[in-house]
Amino acid sequence: MKRISLLVPVLLGISFVVFLLIHLIPGNPAATMLGTSATPAQIARLDHALGLDQPIWQQFLDYLGRVLQGNLGQSISQYQSVSSLIAYALPNTIELAVVALAIAVGLALPLGVASAVWRNSFFDFASMTFAQIGISMPVFWLGTLFVEFFALDLHLFPTFGIGPPVGTALASLVTGNVGPLGSLLAHVALPALTLGLTGAAIVSRMVRTAMIEVLGQDYIRTARAKGLSSGRIVWRHALSNALLVVVTVIGLQFGYFLGGAVIIESIFAWPGIGRLTVNAILARDFPLVQGCVLVIAALFAVVNLLVDVSYALLNPKIRYQ
Repeated sequence: MKRISLLVPVLLGISFVVFLLIHLIPGNPAATMLGTSATPAQIARLDHALGLDQPIWQQFLDYLGRVLQGNLGQSISQYQSVSSLIAYALPNTIELAVVALAIAVGLALPLGVASAVWRNSFFDFASMTFAQIGISMPVFWLGTLFVEFFALDLHLFPTFGIGPPVGTALASLVTGNVGPLGSLLAHVALPALTLGLTGAAIVSRMVRTAMIEVLGQDYIRTARAKGLSSGRIVWRHALSNALLVVVTVIGLQFGYFLGGAVIIESIFAWPGIGRLTVNAILARDFPLVQGCVLVIAALFAVVNLLVDVSYALLNPKIRYQ
């Protein structure tokens, strides 16, 4: 409960900073909505209707009061409630983030463990070279390459967009129709693979470093002296103790994925919260930007909280008071 209570000042601070930064962006939302032919009187009337002519501190207090009541406001550019727009975009981002995380962890764990076990071997050199390339490669360039090769040249995957909802795909699968699920996987494959490979490069390096440190501990040598198999030593004793560092990195990557992975969502026209945020910034849509950033910050804080709590599950020595 103490950890959860710390989320409140964090979110308040984030909302305040974002509110101030948004108002420093050049341009007037009312002028953007009305177009270049609008007169100063028309802009002034719309400013008054939207409350943009009030002092900044008053605007922030009004916004904070609405948020505390569960009202994120009305989108200036899309004429819908911010909550409904986020409610549509957020599941799409979660879908992309979960698939990307599965790819990242599925690649990083075996690569990192094998690199630590066969340290300084050719496999170690090759896997760490892959990790270095993955970390150094701009994600927008990798995504563009995937679109060019897999979508445009080989025609294996769609170039952009999103497939049917997960619920629809699973319901169709029950009836024996695999078409919606295939469309869902085809649309999510390239953006998730782009994100997942970048995440795998980072996580695999951390897995290797943590495993090398653990494999040099006295209890590992004792386990070998007792005659335990190498597989049991590595996967049961070493990896379980190295997971504290690894889980932290995985949690940060998942928080980044949930943050929208703005560039990837823009490249693949994925209708997630990151793309929604970018469009809101370009339209000077203050309420929508604030709502998106607040939700992203809340997700990131919750993920970090879950990571902290997982420490006690991974290591019985850790207790929270």
